[in-house]
Amino acid sequence: MCRRTERSRLTVASLIGRSGFLALRAFRYSSAWDLEILRTKVPEKVSSDAINVAPVLVPVTFQVDRTLDNFDFTFNPKMNRSLVFDLATAAFINKREDALFLGPGGTGKSHLAQAIGQCAIQQGYKVLYRETHILLDELADAVAGATRKEYMESVATVPLLIIDDFGMRKLPHTAAEDLLEIIMRRYERFSTLLTSNRPVEDWGKLLGDVAAVSAMLDRLLHHGHVLKCGPRSWRTKTAPAS
Repeated sequence: MCRRTERSRLTVASLIGRSGFLALRAFRYSSAWDLEILRTKVPEKVSSDAINVAPVLVPVTFQVDRTLDNFDFTFNPKMNRSLVFDLATAAFINKREDALFLGPGGTGKSHLAQAIGQCAIQQGYKVLYRETHILLDELADAVAGATRKEYMESVATVPLLIIDDFGMRKLPHTAAEDLLEIIMRRYERFSTLLTSNRPVEDWGKLLGDVAAVSAMLDRLLHHGHVLKCGPRSWRTKTAPAS
């Protein structure tokens, strides 16, 4: 489903285990080494010591079954399927545009975000995928470890940053400032794809900073593609009958 583009890269390791096929590719990016994990179910523990390439590693991990091939567009037929496949070409990354996937839980936002991320990787782009709370937890750890500058540089300069599940969990009090900084540094330079189960009207209350949210949305929507997912939930459909 995704057109593959070959680029010269240094293969670090290929591991086959019970959890599936794990392909790790490492290549130089600014001052850090990135790891790409393609179409994989990651083992419970893969340490940086085992790979031993550099002290700063930025992994991207997707669930193995999150592809466009197995996404049922007929379940929510009003979803803009054309937009999804346009994004899968990765042209928006080349144009340094952004995307917002909005809709209730269980409507396929994360699935599609990961599928598009895999398509981007197959076409030679570096991708960083993080759930929102994990991204902010890692940033807090970097602050504690006096490596915030390095971590923020890796987040702010990757060609495609996928921030998943915004609004699912309570976020730290610094979330508004941290997310705004990330979006501002990436604006018109790199692409960001963000998913949320909360309407944008709720974001100010969610983060407790209406001004920061307004500035963040202004940048995301300026060159942004908005995909409305739903309204039906896959989880409701697949829930066992009581």
